This record gives sequence, C-alpha cells and structure tokens, in this order.
Amino acid sequence: GDGKVAQSHYLMTMLRLLFSFGSKFLEDKDAEHCQRISGLLHTMKFKNARPRSSILTAEQVIALRKAAHEAGRPSIALAQAIQFECTLRQKDVIGEWVPMGERGPFSDVTREDKKWMRGIKWSEITRTGDGCLILKHITSKRQKEIEVDLTRAPMVMEELERFVTLPTSGPVITDERTGLPYITVTFREHWRRFARSCGIPDTVRNMDTRAGAITESLIANGGDLDSTRIVATHSNVTTTMGYSRGNVKRVAADMDKRARYRNKQGTEG
Repeated sequence: GDGKVAQSHYLMTMLRLLFSFGSKFLEDKDAEHCQRISGLLHTMKFKNARPRSSILTAEQVIALRKAAHEAGRPSIALAQAIQFECTLRQKDVIGEWVPMGERGPFSDVTREDKKWMRGIKWSEITRTGDGCLILKHITSKRQKEIEVDLTRAPMVMEELERFVTLPTSGPVITDERTGLPYITVTFREHWRRFARSCGIPDTVRNMDTRAGAITESLIANGGDLDSTRIVATHSNVTTTMGYSRGNVKRVAADMDKRARYRNKQGTEG
C-alpha cells in the first residue's frame, strides 16, 4: 500500500529465504511444504522499486550543517560531514541499536535491552606523526576496512575544530539530549526537519549522501571510474571492494581533488 514497493519486495525476499531455510533444516512434512512453497516463490517475479536518482549535493550538505548548528544539533552536522566527505553510509557513521543477543564485536554502550554497534568510535580516529588524522573503520555491509585521512576532508575538519580536544573513546555521534548514540528514527526525523528548513526537497534523503559523494568524485576525477570505485569500496561487478593499505594514498588524492573541485565551484562551507 501507499506505493511502498521497495518494502514489499524486501519482505518477499525474506519470505523466500525463510522457506528456503525450512526446506533444508526442517524434517518430514514441514520440509516438504517448505520445498513446495519455495519452488513456487522461485518461479514468481515481484515488482521492485526503481533505482533512486536523487543525490545530496555539497551545497545542500553545507546548508544542512548550518541548519543543524542553528538548532543546537552539531552532532548531526558532524555526521553529515563525515558521511559526505568519506562516502559512508548512515549506519557506518551513527551506528544502530540492536538486541543484546545479536552477534558482533563487543559493545560497552547499552540502553535497556539494546546495545550499540557499527558506528564510528573516537578510538578509530588517530593522529599520525606527520599530523594526519586517520579514520579506520569496518563497514557494516561487507565488513571491509576503510582508511581515510580526515585532514583532507574540509567539512569534517571544520566540525572537529569546534572541539577543544578530541575525545579518545566512545561513539563519535551522540544525541545531545541523551548523551547516547542516536536511535535511527530520531536521527532521521531531525535530519528531515533541517533539510526542509534549508529547502532540500523531500525526494532527497540522507541515504542519497553517498550517491552525491560518488557523483562529485566522478566529476572531480574527470570520470576516472577506477579511482572512484576504490574510494566507494565498490567492485565493477556486484561486490564491495575492500581497502588495502596501498589504497589510502589514492583515497587521499581523490579527497584532495574533490575539495579543489568544490572550491572552484564556490561551494566550500
């Protein structure tokens, strides 16, 4: 209903997985029923949503950061800057609250029956002897390590300069009201309010940040798909490429090009 095709497609995919699981791990009649239904679902096609075409531009990122600061939410300004400059997904920046029993790395950030995982922590940001500020983080989607020099990310550095000293532990992005990482829906509600206040259309979402960053990278690189692919941790097939340590220089060069391109366009925040 209400044109929520993407969600419907996702649910049918889950249904297929459940019956496939049942056909392999259940016994007797239950397994037979699952095999029959799994076979039927395999032959059926379900409408999916069209690929998104919206992007979040550098100009919009700058405007949204300003709106967030005016509303007393510098955390959202920092999160948005990191997402755009580092080409990261929302979950990789703000993390998410999951059930205590969910598998994954140990988390000492908890609330009620949930624990916080997958977001950026201050301990993942270190300063090198030559003054670089290196972020190392394992991405949530494919568990690949990224390595980014934040000193080459002007928007991020503008936000970090607001700190007298950078913390050394805990989540980087926390809700000013609670002192804990954002509940995803709360972050998105605030983000949408700030987006509307600075004229960003409702058709553009925070999830379009990554597309905007990749688009800017391609333009700044003169269409060099290989460099942008490495920065975005994409392969040219269907999987996500992992960063090797040798790629950090290419990532840094790409970020420099993006910053120069943005300055040339007169959109530096």
